Amino acid sequence: MKLLIIGREKPTETIVDFLEASKSYFEKVYYTSWKNINVNLEKESINLFSKNKELLNFDVLFALPRKKTLDFTTSLTSIFEMKKKFVCFPSDAITLCNDLFLLFFTLNISNIPIMKTYYATNAETLKQRLKEEEMRLPVVIRPKIGSEIVINNAESINTIIDAFEKLEQPIIIQELKDMKKVNVLSIGTSFFAEQDGEKYELLNEQKNIVYKIKQMLNVEILEITAYINNDSLIVYSVSLVPHFRKFFSCYGKEMIISNLCIHIRKASDIFYEKNPLVKMINIIKKNKNAE
Repeated sequence: MKLLIIGREKPTETIVDFLEASKSYFEKVYYTSWKNINVNLEKESINLFSKNKELLNFDVLFALPRKKTLDFTTSLTSIFEMKKKFVCFPSDAITLCNDLFLLFFTLNISNIPIMKTYYATNAETLKQRLKEEEMRLPVVIRPKIGSEIVINNAESINTIIDAFEKLEQPIIIQELKDMKKVNVLSIGTSFFAEQDGEKYELLNEQKNIVYKIKQMLNVEILEITAYINNDSLIVYSVSLVPHFRKFFSCYGKEMIISNLCIHIRKASDIFYEKNPLVKMINIIKKNKNAE
């Protein structure tokens, strides 16, 4: 089994550690940056190269869908999926998580607790709606492009909404809760949770909410930030680009990275075992070894 890792031109320390650790679980591991990839489309065929290395020869793709390379990540992941390769972050999940309103809409209809949410493409309509609804402060404004802004007073809301209107982009505004937050990293069946730098033990109901989100997105690796609501959680954010280092102080770097490697290897094995052709080849190999 061969693992392909795609990332920044200069990989982070965490990715370097992951790359080195994954060599114990895969026959071959190769890292390349987005800038080094060339795509060749010709006569109904497609080839992906990095320094003359054919990337579609790899069995497993690990490519974090960061904002700066989001479109390319989605396209590249789709190519691997069409070629029946195992991907750690499916293109459908990447697309859904990139559309914040659609994400919260999908969470809501899946009976996953979320914050009170409003969406508008027109500033005047949104301001009128907020006035009618008497939205409680503080709120967070989350634009499609740019950083989110927390508003603590009513006078600031209209000014900021007007500023975003000039950018001609949709606006999402959500009520914040007067509750503590927890960050949850889930890798396969493992959970790692921290609150203010301390380890947090998730309750079964809270784990079930995380499971529901993973099932909804069809992903096994993600990070969730949520409000703690008694035995439940209220989702604040869902990310396919986990901040692994955030959990190192509570659980140890080696535990997080080894869990990541073990999960990816097991998940890819299961994925290919379900492929009838691959399964038949493996049976033939086992029979030959038994002779």
